[in-house]
Amino acid sequence: MERVDRWQNLVNGAFRVSEATAEGRPEAAIQYLDNVIEVFEGADPVDDWEGYAVRRMALALREAFQARGR
Repeated sequence: MERVDRWQNLVNGAFRVSEATAEGRPEAAIQYLDNVIEVFEGADPVDDWEGYAVRRMALALREAFQARGR
């Protein structure tokens, strides 16, 4: 996936999560984070700092959501 497409994925996904949350489907956030983690898979902090940062944040948020649901 091209770098531009990754950023478009983030923006579109953010809107989908907002809509799903408004509809009472908060589990959509975890599904979205799984998608972000996949899209930014292999992001190397040396070559792609921004992509790496996004992936690390998505991983941390997913862990937090899952821990909260226990």
